[in-house]
Amino acid sequence: MTDDEPPTRRPVPPGDAGAGERPRTLSRWVEAGPEGPRQARSHTRAALARWRVDPQVTDTATLLMSELVTHAVRHRPAERGLPSDGRVHCQVQHWPGGTVRLTVQSGPCVCMPGQRGAHSRESTPGSPHSLREHPRGLEIVEALSGAWGTRDSDHHQVVWVEL
Repeated sequence: MTDDEPPTRRPVPPGDAGAGERPRTLSRWVEAGPEGPRQARSHTRAALARWRVDPQVTDTATLLMSELVTHAVRHRPAERGLPSDGRVHCQVQHWPGGTVRLTVQSGPCVCMPGQRGAHSRESTPGSPHSLREHPRGLEIVEALSGAWGTRDSDHHQVVWVEL
C-alpha cells in the first residue's frame, strides 16, 4: 500500500448499525505479509482520530483490526495453494450513533474464470465453524467486539467486527 493509492470502496456485510444512514468510510489495501498488520493499525487509528471517535474505542478498534489482518495474512488464498495478489483489503466505518465497523477481506484471489465464489458459507459468533477453525486471534475478537462474523468462499474470507 502507498499513501498515493486512492481509497477503495467495498460493500460490507449487512448489520443493524446505522440502518438507513450512511457511515463515514475509509478503505485501504495493505500487504499480505509482515507489514500488513502495522499498516492496518496506522490506517485505523488515523481514520478514527480524524472522525473524533472516543480514544478507548479507537484503541480497541486498532487492536481488533490488527488481529483481523493477522488472521487474513495467515489464512490468505496463497496459503491455501491459490494464486493471490498479495494484499488484504481493510475497511473502517463510523456510523452516526457511534458504531464502528471493521471489515477485512483476504485476496482478492487471481482466479480462473468461473472459480470465484464457488462455495461460500456464513459464520456467526458461537457457531462451530467460527472458533473451531480459527480459535486464537478470533477469541480476542469475540471478547472485545459487540458483534462479528465471517463469510468464506474458496477464494477469500471476509471477517467483520462491530464496536
